[in-house]
Amino acid sequence: MIKTHKAPSHTPCSPGFTLIELLTVIAIIAILAAILIPAVSGVRLQARETAKRSAYRQMFIANNMYAIDNNGMTCLVADFRDDDKRPWTYLLSPYLSKEYKNKWKSREDGIFVDSFYESPNPTNTNWLGFGLNDRVRLPEDRKQNAFWRKEPRRWEAETLLAAITYPEFRIFLGDTKTNSHVDEDLIDTSRHKNKGMFVRFDGSVVLLDAAQANLAITDPKKLRSGIE
Repeated sequence: MIKTHKAPSHTPCSPGFTLIELLTVIAIIAILAAILIPAVSGVRLQARETAKRSAYRQMFIANNMYAIDNNGMTCLVADFRDDDKRPWTYLLSPYLSKEYKNKWKSREDGIFVDSFYESPNPTNTNWLGFGLNDRVRLPEDRKQNAFWRKEPRRWEAETLLAAITYPEFRIFLGDTKTNSHVDEDLIDTSRHKNKGMFVRFDGSVVLLDAAQANLAITDPKKLRSGIE
C-alpha cells in the first residue's frame, strides 16, 4: 500500500506594522491631539467665564433685593456701625442663592473669590479679586458709599439705587487687583484678554479695557458721549 504524504498546511501570518506605518499613526494622533486639546481647553475656559458672568449677574439681582429691604438704597461697600464688621459681601449674602455660592471659592461669612483670580494672600478675606464700586456718585461727589466706625476715617453716605446716574455705563461690581471695592486704582483688566469683567447698574455684564473701566467708575457720562 502506497502512503501519500500531505504537505503540512501553513497558517498564513499577518505581517506586522512597519516602522513607517507606526510613525504615521503616531503623527496622526499627535495632530489630532494638537487640534483637540486647545479646543477642549477653550470650551472649559468659556464655561468658567459663563459661570462668572452668571454669578456677577446674580450679585446685581441681590443688590436690587437688598434695596427693596433697605429703603431703596444700593448696598453699602461697608457698614461698620456699632463696631460690627459688615462688608458688602456680608450684606448681600442673604440674597444670594446657595447654588451660586457653591460655584465660588468660599471665604469667611460667605465671601467668594473670582475663579480667574490668584490671590497673593489666601488668608486675607479682603482680597477677593472683585469688588463693589464705592464711588457711585462720581464725578460730582467723591464720598464713599459706606459707614465707617472710627474718626477721622468716617464717611457716611447712602445712595438711592434709583438716583444713580448713567446706570447703563456706571460699574456696580467687577474685577479688582486685591481689595473688595472698585476704584480707578484697583481695577484689574488682565484676566480676560486684557479686559476685566464688570456688571453695570443696568444689569449688563461686559468686558472692558482699562480706559473704559476707568471712565465707567470716574465719569460714566463721557462714555455716553463717546469720549474715551
